[in-house]
Amino acid sequence: MILSTHFSDAEFRCSCCGDLIVDARLVMALEEIRRVANTAIIVQSGYRCEKHNAEVGGERNSQHVTGRAADISSRIGVDRLRDIARGLAWVNGIGYDPARGFLHVDVRSGRRVEWRYLNGRAVAG
Repeated sequence: MILSTHFSDAEFRCSCCGDLIVDARLVMALEEIRRVANTAIIVQSGYRCEKHNAEVGGERNSQHVTGRAADISSRIGVDRLRDIARGLAWVNGIGYDPARGFLHVDVRSGRRVEWRYLNGRAVAG
């Protein structure tokens, strides 16, 4: 099923069970990131069921479990993706991992939170 001009449901499905929950605001945010970047955005991880989230070491309250998060990459690199995501008012979670080449973006409620990953674990800043 097509979710938007550039994204389909298959990109967001849980890789262990195939289930899908995806917030429309997340898809809109990724479309806007793609528009500004003017290049393809790869969804490395979208929705995760609780079992899969635990298997990959995801946070207990992960936005992936609610369908409000995606880990993305692009040929423009994570620095540029982060700059673009910071310009979107409805992206309230930004996790930066240049070592593994992805950016976590989510559309959680509340104020913006940013972090980076160090050796695969989220740390403030």
